[in-house]
Amino acid sequence: MDLEKEIEELIKKSLENKQFVDSVFFDLPLNTQIELKKILFKNFDEYKCEINSHDIRHTNKNHSEDLKFITKIPDIIENFSEIKKSFVEDKKTKKPIYAIEFYKKYNDKTVKAVKIHLRKEKILRLKTLFIPKK
Repeated sequence: MDLEKEIEELIKKSLENKQFVDSVFFDLPLNTQIELKKILFKNFDEYKCEINSHDIRHTNKNHSEDLKFITKIPDIIENFSEIKKSFVEDKKTKKPIYAIEFYKKYNDKTVKAVKIHLRKEKILRLKTLFIPKK
């Protein structure tokens, strides 16, 4: 099954059943690793990206009109038009942690996908995805 179909299936199952928990993982593309290293001064070799059920439901709850772009996350992360770092508060420790924002234009709409940088596990996990209001 190709990656986009795998993500579509994860979205479907995640929205049908609130108890369903699963993830789709894919490699962080080399060009993205290089750009992230320029911004964060850290090596991103062997990092994976994760899209999981909880974050799909979060996006559906808060940005349901933008849910269709979740299947585009691998494309957004590989072919971004802009990438930024920001900070968010860690819910457990209350300390600031890096968030990485990827932007890509689709038909005159800029989609923003926010990934949280989890240092120990070498995973960038989807936190949310939406089209920023102008």
